[in-house]
Parts: sequence; structure tokens; C-alpha cells
Amino acid sequence: MSSYTNEGINLTTLKGSKTEQNLHTALSGESQAYLRYKWFERKAKNDGYVSISRLFAETAANEMEHAEIWFRYLGGYKDTAKNLETAAGGEHFEWETMYAQFAEEAKAEGFTVIADLFEKVASVEKQHEENYRRMLGELQEDRIFKSTDKETRWICLNCGYVVTGSEPPAYCPTCAHPKGYFEKKQH
Repeated sequence: MSSYTNEGINLTTLKGSKTEQNLHTALSGESQAYLRYKWFERKAKNDGYVSISRLFAETAANEMEHAEIWFRYLGGYKDTAKNLETAAGGEHFEWETMYAQFAEEAKAEGFTVIADLFEKVASVEKQHEENYRRMLGELQEDRIFKSTDKETRWICLNCGYVVTGSEPPAYCPTCAHPKGYFEKKQH
């Protein structure tokens, strides 16, 4: 995470300015470059060009840092509950409005395969929204690290250690990562 802050910048005066528009454009461009370079990295590696793959990986990491700078100046980081709400809202828009419209337009133009893919991706986006809303509910009800079931299985996301109980330990007994690395094991 970048050490840049938006200290000294009155974010309310930024609203509606050309600079705000430029920040949005820069964020979009850097974010897209990051993804594009990650895909190029994978392709170069698959083609047997590890040194080129590493160049794409390094540049992608730089682009991600650049995007984060602009994201912060746009007031991007909130508390986790607000971030979950924002993410759920974005996913809702994608599945209910954006992909539905894209699928309809693709069908009208005769691109049935693409329309079908838009609909399939929309169903994934709907699941994303449900996941975010479920986690938001658990967070608001202080149930992230609590269960009424004493047989709940918790998995350490760092090392894979599994423990059973109504809540995970303060620290993983295997790798010493804090409780925040545990989640309820679903299977």
C-alpha cells in the first residue's frame, strides 16, 4: 500500500474540477494497464519468455501503485463496512443493469454467444453481491469470528491449519498469523 495520503487536499473542492476528472481518467488507465500487463505476463511466461514475463510483472506492480495513488486522492478507502457496501452496490449495478443491457444489445445485433456470456457473468456478479452483503451482515452483527456452533471448522488462510470451535484462536498455532487470517471452512 502506498504511503501517499490526501492530507492537505480538500476533497470537497476537488469535486467537479478538471483535476478530479483527470484523477478518474488516470485511475482507469492505470487500472486497465495493470490488468493488461498481468495478462501479458502470463502469456509471455506460457510462451517461454520468463524474462519478458518478469518485465510485465514489474511494470504491472508499478501501474497498480500509480492507480492506488489516484484512488486515495479520490477518497477511495473507507472503513471495511463502507467498502463492502460500495462493492455490493457495484456488483448489483453490473448484474442487474449493465450486463442485462449488454446481453440485450448483443442479442439484438445477433451476437448470441456473447449475449450468453454476458448473462453468465451477470449471474457471477449477482453471487458477488450476495457474498458482500452476507459478509457485511456478519461484520455488522460481530459474527465474522464467532459461531453459535461449537463444531465450526476454521481454516487459516495463510497455512491451511484447521481448528474446530465456536471461534478461531487469537493466533494460528502453526504459523502464528493473527485471528484475522481465519475464516469459517465451508466444506
